[in-house]
Amino acid sequence: MSELRKEEFSTPGPIRLRVSQQSGDLDVRAEATLTTTVEIQSNNGDSAVVAQTRVELRGDELVIDVPNRPSGLLRRHPKVSISVVLPERSALSATVAAADLRCHGLLGEVAASTASGDVQVDDVTGDVTVKSASGDVTVGHAGGRLSLRSASGDLTARHADGDIEVHSASGDIGVGSAGHSVRARTASGDIAVGVTRRGVVDVNSASGDVAVGVATGVGVWLDLSTMSGATTTDLAVGDHAPATGFDLRLTARTISGDVRITRTPAPDAAVPPHVTNPSEVAPQTPASD
Repeated sequence: MSELRKEEFSTPGPIRLRVSQQSGDLDVRAEATLTTTVEIQSNNGDSAVVAQTRVELRGDELVIDVPNRPSGLLRRHPKVSISVVLPERSALSATVAAADLRCHGLLGEVAASTASGDVQVDDVTGDVTVKSASGDVTVGHAGGRLSLRSASGDLTARHADGDIEVHSASGDIGVGSAGHSVRARTASGDIAVGVTRRGVVDVNSASGDVAVGVATGVGVWLDLSTMSGATTTDLAVGDHAPATGFDLRLTARTISGDVRITRTPAPDAAVPPHVTNPSEVAPQTPASD
């Protein structure tokens, strides 16, 4: 490891952090602090790239830009570990190619793009937008809209207050609790949504299983379809809409997987404190009478 570079700035309020990095690790921690601290270290002893990394505060925006210059016989990008401690409710915009991103504490907004790194986000008061080619994405809580996309990684979220849009080509999708509408698509992975309450829920998997839980007392309109799988539900199903209307419109599609719709217990009991695997948020099959 190369020598550690440390920068500190006076930031009495939330800031906007913008990071550009090719490979390595990016750790962002939001705390009750009046300063922002940045620590940078090379993972392969390249002291030059650490010294040449731009770290600049302009107004309330902090920019960290790691030079993109491949080196060595194999022309590899420098691997750099970056750690940032910043005020709570700060916003993050990160572009990382092969770096893992971890966000801890309460952030105000997160927008991240990665090629092959994993992304972990704990708690955000606003919107969360993450795009990944092959990395896994895990989000704890989004106070606004949640948008997750990955080609081959798994996408998991514990809860979002706003609309949820999740797309994966071959990964699994797991949502613990949805505050509003959900749109989820995957080609060959499973989809599990633990608790839904209102809005429009539209889930579609070509060859995976689909499981959705509907909160107790919520009126729902169902449109379910599978070509070679089984469809099961413990909801009371009728031919006509109730006179009082319905709170939720649920459409579930799969070609070769099973579709399972169940009633769930109270939301607090149904949502696990932290979701690490899509199967953890899948509603359980009710016991037979």
